[in-house]
Amino acid sequence: MPQVNGSLCRRLSGPAVLLLLACLWAVLRPGPVLAEVNSYLRAVSYRAGRVDDQYTSRAVALETAKQQLFSALSEDLGREPAVRKSGLTRNELARMAGCLVRPYIVGDTWTGRLYRLQVRFEADPARLGDAVESLRRNRQAVAELAEARGKAERYLADAAALSKKAAAASKSGLDALKDEYRRTIRLLSAVDWFERGFSYLLEDRYGEAIRAFTRTVELDPGYAAAYSNRGVARARNGDHQAATEDYNRAVALDPAYTSSRDVRWFHQGALDRAVADYTRVVDNDPLNAEAYLRRGAATAAAGDYDRAITDYNRALEINPNFGWALVCRGMAWFNTQDYDRAEADFNTALEVKPLIPNAHCGLGYVLEARGLLPQALEATRKALDIEPNNRLFQTRVAHIESRIKRRLAQPAYIPQNPCFMSQSWVDPFVIKPE
Repeated sequence: MPQVNGSLCRRLSGPAVLLLLACLWAVLRPGPVLAEVNSYLRAVSYRAGRVDDQYTSRAVALETAKQQLFSALSEDLGREPAVRKSGLTRNELARMAGCLVRPYIVGDTWTGRLYRLQVRFEADPARLGDAVESLRRNRQAVAELAEARGKAERYLADAAALSKKAAAASKSGLDALKDEYRRTIRLLSAVDWFERGFSYLLEDRYGEAIRAFTRTVELDPGYAAAYSNRGVARARNGDHQAATEDYNRAVALDPAYTSSRDVRWFHQGALDRAVADYTRVVDNDPLNAEAYLRRGAATAAAGDYDRAITDYNRALEINPNFGWALVCRGMAWFNTQDYDRAEADFNTALEVKPLIPNAHCGLGYVLEARGLLPQALEATRKALDIEPNNRLFQTRVAHIESRIKRRLAQPAYIPQNPCFMSQSWVDPFVIKPE
């Protein structure tokens, strides 16, 4: 393999208000605290071989830098109390890093034979340590991230072996090696795009996530996890038909993604099929909080709120900070007109997941039911501020404004949809750490 040289630049640290990654404030409680933010920088030089060009050289150099940066970050994370308690190894932490931070190139040059680049990211290990503890509870997410890092490491090793082989190849055998090498580099680049898409999805940047996952499957049409997660992003972006098509592609490539079809069952009203699928999941994996949540949502949609609350309770026993379970249970309490418990769940959801719009809108329903229309309008507007294009939030704001204007006092409409507010709740929850 052509030579790759790198040097880890000193880390710059200092007190600063943590406003780092949206994927972290989605799962952590914010506060006006000072945090130590480290800047991780890696400079890499890659000397191209006989089968390289600028594109392949960039891919190899970038992955080399990422592996070294993630290793450095995992070492720092390993010293955090929350991570030490989890028992995660450095290798496991490094494989999670692909979604917790998004390295970016700060400079690169290409001479025709030598590719130089600098890659960096900023991170607060203390906050990231708490995020890792939350993320690790999402088993499928952890598995997909581990698979992605494993693929990247394997493809980089394969590329090195092919480059070494090409160095001694005859001219007649070089073309075949070059084709195989470029295929390997495409697969390596697909992993990079997948990790980008994953991080965008955690930040609720659905358009960017869709574009990243689309690039992933263009480079690697057999990447089932990319189809599944693009389906999640499309569902959250309101395109359920395209999401279902992606889920179907994922299942066709890997039956392990069968749970994705449950979204389709729900939209088709086949709630019994969805409940049956979720039941099989929890029978095989009793600690799968997401499966209990999804089964509870499907059961609530059928009107059985008591059974739904039992599933939400189980999900919260497994993961007490599961924001979506709190929102869905709050909606179930609301539908049974237990407004005190509903309000408590919505407020708790906002404590653990401050930007969850469903909780704000849920509070709006409770406050409207109590006749507190100005407060209901304020809460619902907060939901709309987070999801400006959400039609239900728009309708709810207009409805409450109309009631205030006409000074009407009839009780609030009680929705029957278990999580009722945004399209997000019906996602497979395979990528949303809670």
